[in-house]
Amino acid sequence: MKKALYALLGLALLGPALRAAPYSHLEDLRPNGKRLFLVNRLLDSRTISYCVEMPEEETDFLDRTQARAMIEVALREWTHGIALRIAAAGRADEFKDILPVLDAPLRLVAQPQCNKAVLPLWKDFYASAPSAPAVDLMFVFSTPYCSGTGAHATSYYAINGQEPFICSLRRYESPVRTPSEQDYFPPMAKVENQAELQRQGAALFAQAKAGKYDGALQKKVWAVNYIFSYDDATYFSIAVHEIGHAFGLADEYLEERTGEYKSLQPGEGIMRRAYQEIGCDEIDGMITLIDRARGTQRKFKSFCPNRGLICGGKEVPPPAAPLQNALQKELSHLIK
Repeated sequence: MKKALYALLGLALLGPALRAAPYSHLEDLRPNGKRLFLVNRLLDSRTISYCVEMPEEETDFLDRTQARAMIEVALREWTHGIALRIAAAGRADEFKDILPVLDAPLRLVAQPQCNKAVLPLWKDFYASAPSAPAVDLMFVFSTPYCSGTGAHATSYYAINGQEPFICSLRRYESPVRTPSEQDYFPPMAKVENQAELQRQGAALFAQAKAGKYDGALQKKVWAVNYIFSYDDATYFSIAVHEIGHAFGLADEYLEERTGEYKSLQPGEGIMRRAYQEIGCDEIDGMITLIDRARGTQRKFKSFCPNRGLICGGKEVPPPAAPLQNALQKELSHLIK
């Protein structure tokens, strides 16, 4: 049965087996799957529906309210949060056509039930698989199910028919909770007022979830996440990483390139390491996703230092210096 599941998921299961690169587009792996990716929701209804499936017996550090808070803040990070980063880089005028797409009000609808009837092998792990209205994205938090069907990944995004889902084991820390006396948080050199921020986590995420998001609040949210991620990623950073796939971006942590839309170097943001923040590659990636969905051709300097221009969604290598050209020519002659 598990072999049948892996055949069903195919290249849609995002894990070490998938060849990817910074801001590579998943649509290159599934050319007819454009309607599945959330970037298109930003260009039409601006409404994203989701659901959370969480078996009652698994309660470590996470409940449905906390999960929804982190999911909604993660979705806002990929929209309003990217807009904040573009503005902070001093490039708002350059991307004045992109910012309204990212920064306009986003309506997030949490459905009370997930359509478990479409989840592969759900009945092999739980007694029944009732149907429910379809959503844009399902979130499944279940150690038995996700570890049993996820090809050894602790979390993954999968395209299953027309209803993508994110699966995560119950193993991470939740920054949206009040620390107990038994918790130990080592001092974080980069975080000021660490003890105060630890206690503010739930309140900060509630503010961000409500849409009251500016650069100062964004920094606090990521500072809280950093505190709780002292030994691993958190549920929040994992949600941000996997939602990056849902918008249409591939992983950044593998060297081999695939597809037409890609950069030329490994990335350093959250699509490479799930305990980091959204970085320059993710900014480049969201811009190229929106341009591709719109059919727009754009040339711009990468947000990453020491990178070249991005033209039509692809990074253009800088011209080689004369000495480098001569050396390459000589090496080519010697090899022949």
